[in-house]
Amino acid sequence: MPRRILVLAAAFACLLSAQEFRSTLTGKVTDPSGAVVPNAKITATKTDTNSRFTTVSNSDGFYTIPLLPPGPYSLAAEAAGFKAYVHSGIEIGSDMRVAQDMVL
Repeated sequence: MPRRILVLAAAFACLLSAQEFRSTLTGKVTDPSGAVVPNAKITATKTDTNSRFTTVSNSDGFYTIPLLPPGPYSLAAEAAGFKAYVHSGIEIGSDMRVAQDMVL
């Protein structure tokens, strides 16, 4: 009986330790002088499915978009008074943390 419990516990532990496949895109939004741009709208678009993931930069200009499935992405940022930033060709793999700073 104890052996069965031990085998079941080991099998359950293997299930819990499965590796995460989604990734995080993070960075900082600034203007040409290097000043941070808070409240910029950030959109990551998975180009093969056209899925969109959005967030807003914080008061220090930083943004994070978690739980992105692997694939090709384009990244856009926009804020009042600035020309929009667009960058394509970003390849995100499994379980990655990708940094992409932006200058508006």
